[in-house]
Amino acid sequence: MQFACSGRAVGPRVLLPQLHQPCRWIAAGRSPMGKLPFATLGAAGPCIGGSLQSPPFSVPARSAMGGADEGIPAIGKALYIDGPSGTMHHQLGILASMLPRVGSVGFFRPFIRTATPEEDHAITLLRTVFHLADPPESMFGTTEAYANRMFAEGRRDELIDEVLSKWEAYKSSKDFVLVSSRHMAHDGDPSWTATIASSLDVPVLYVLHAERLCAANKLVVESDGEPVSANAANVKAALEASGARLAGVVVDRLPADVYDSKELMGQLEEQLKHVGCFPAALLPRDARLEQTSMAEVGISLGAKVLYGKAAMDRTMVAGVTVGTLDVMNLLQVLHSKSERQRLVVAHAGRGDILLSLLLAQQSIDFPLAAGVLLTGAPDAPPLLKAILDGMATPVAMPIICVPCDTFDAINMYNRVPPLTLPSSSAKIEAAMDMFAKHVRPELLDAIGSVPESLTSVSPKLFQHNIFQAAKKDKQHIVLAEGDDPRVLVAASELLERQVCDLTLLGDPAAVHELASKLHVDVSAASVLDPRTQADEQMVNTLFELRKAKGLTLEGARDLVELDPNYFGTMLMHLGKVDGMVSGACHSTASTMRPAMQIIKMAPGFSLVSSIFFMLLQNGVKVFGDCAINVDPNAEQLAEIGLVSSRTARAFGIYPRVAMLSYATGDSNVGPMIDKVRKATAIARESAPDDPIEGPIQFDAAVDPAVAAVKFKGVDNAVAGKATVCIFPDLNSGNNAYKAVQQAAHAIAIGPVMQGLRMPVNDLSRGCTVEDIVNTVVVTCIQSQDAKKLRAAKEG
Repeated sequence: MQFACSGRAVGPRVLLPQLHQPCRWIAAGRSPMGKLPFATLGAAGPCIGGSLQSPPFSVPARSAMGGADEGIPAIGKALYIDGPSGTMHHQLGILASMLPRVGSVGFFRPFIRTATPEEDHAITLLRTVFHLADPPESMFGTTEAYANRMFAEGRRDELIDEVLSKWEAYKSSKDFVLVSSRHMAHDGDPSWTATIASSLDVPVLYVLHAERLCAANKLVVESDGEPVSANAANVKAALEASGARLAGVVVDRLPADVYDSKELMGQLEEQLKHVGCFPAALLPRDARLEQTSMAEVGISLGAKVLYGKAAMDRTMVAGVTVGTLDVMNLLQVLHSKSERQRLVVAHAGRGDILLSLLLAQQSIDFPLAAGVLLTGAPDAPPLLKAILDGMATPVAMPIICVPCDTFDAINMYNRVPPLTLPSSSAKIEAAMDMFAKHVRPELLDAIGSVPESLTSVSPKLFQHNIFQAAKKDKQHIVLAEGDDPRVLVAASELLERQVCDLTLLGDPAAVHELASKLHVDVSAASVLDPRTQADEQMVNTLFELRKAKGLTLEGARDLVELDPNYFGTMLMHLGKVDGMVSGACHSTASTMRPAMQIIKMAPGFSLVSSIFFMLLQNGVKVFGDCAINVDPNAEQLAEIGLVSSRTARAFGIYPRVAMLSYATGDSNVGPMIDKVRKATAIARESAPDDPIEGPIQFDAAVDPAVAAVKFKGVDNAVAGKATVCIFPDLNSGNNAYKAVQQAAHAIAIGPVMQGLRMPVNDLSRGCTVEDIVNTVVVTCIQSQDAKKLRAAKEG
């Protein structure tokens, strides 16, 4: 770009865009549940009564899973693309490459900067090029303006819930979806990318732009001077720190001295592999992709087209010259330039420049200009327009205008890369050809196959799924400890989000007074006082159920009036509520005893057991039994493993069951190991198609590196990738879940009880509001599933 001032070319002042810090409004790894709305679980829940309804997620069989060769894991049916600058050419290339391989493709943007999706350039372009019939409204999560407002109001979790709901709905009908988002920070900021990708549970393809070859060390570097491989490693680390996964990197704009050297290209590929990054494509600089048409400039600047509309698409811009002083000096600058097709920028009041340039264009000795950009007015001055409109030959040269001044227009031009339009046919074709020629086939092969890592959903998506499932079919849950502040805060949140109907147990006046002090609203809940509202039906029914065990009528009355857990359990038994949550200030025995006496076991179960959903940064794992069975025998341990496997599958987690011990395989013997070995054999016999391994140590079960050593290269379906961890006794299980919860700052949802006819779940006495909310949501889903199971048996 040049400024023509009194015949002298000078460099422009540079207006740097304001650099915002990344918006970290989705916590990496762990998001507080305050108002966390994560869910879409379908109708089915965990196993109740020894059998399962259809799982809410399609969990593939083992044969359907796997990955591509040469070190790239399977990607699945969605891919998130990002980079420090434009990735539109790569988006075109990916979708064009996938279209022949799958039945249907789609495109989704979690956030758009425009007010409507019709105005979003990427959505419009890709819908047009690939003939996507999806309504634009379905192809984005929300607008950036709305997101900023929600974030400012402290409603970030509700915002993510809305985005995830639209994402789940959109991807359900597609064989492959490409995801690309506007940034509420620097474009390409890896921490932002990690935040969104981990929320959506989508692997990332990251685009890096090569700048030059560093002569000193023969490394390909980017514009910041950092080696491409070093930046790739930083991106990988940032993604993994937030629970996202890097599928591969694309290195774009490789200079000719690198691309033409087989040795340098091989070195670059090895450098990327050395830092654990799959080189998905190494692309040379292509002049066709760097061309900019007048139409693209006009759209980028939001300019009004005054003249030459027909030539906008085919007229390329080779550079920009700004006219500020006299016409002759400007014409001299333009005439002396060797290249043609320059865009001349001038204030709308400088009609002399425009008219002189139009006259000069008629000379065969004057370089053709790309067009004129008038600034400082929404339209050309009336006199100038009258002259142009009255010319004998219509003005063919593109003339556009913007209302901002020349300085701002130039900075807009510098900051906003011109767009690829649906009419940019040559550029679109070049992008597709470039990608098809250079993309590694392993990347395309990995798309569509189900990655093992995705058979266990991310923590955010898991929570989103279970919340949506609860809302879809509201259940009525009783909270037995209505006088506990944590319970009241949790109840207020559940009611506000319309997750379920609630009954709180306690003195109504005291409950509402405490709620007022806590500044929470529980007015939508029913509040019952067992001391005054335990009716004769409850007393007589409990007496009939337990008289054979020596319970007297007066004893039954005392239990329902004085013990809220008995009162709540009787509400369930009489069909007035669907489930119960207690334990915030009661022991597990006090919570579960009434349920086991009154609700009893579901058909097919011999014992009640429990699991925790551990929401870890790299996925959700199931821990069991961590709350009920002190020292189960081999038969009981096998049942716990099988039931926990079914529960995991019902919640969308592919079950790879690790029967844990302090030794792996045949490396040791002893009563504990022998019990686990026997339990594993029983479980395998009962479920021969399920991946079950034991005895196995925890590190060998969940860490691929340790598993590779322990199993010495033998392929094992569980080792290193277990999703269900069964502990040999309560001592190890209870301490393990608490240790992981505290050390990893993980969310632990549970204990989720397995085996009862109706769901009753026990809280830890150290539970948080978040724990209570999560446990109630799980109880709702268990109740939904129990009802479906009973209906199926009755039908």
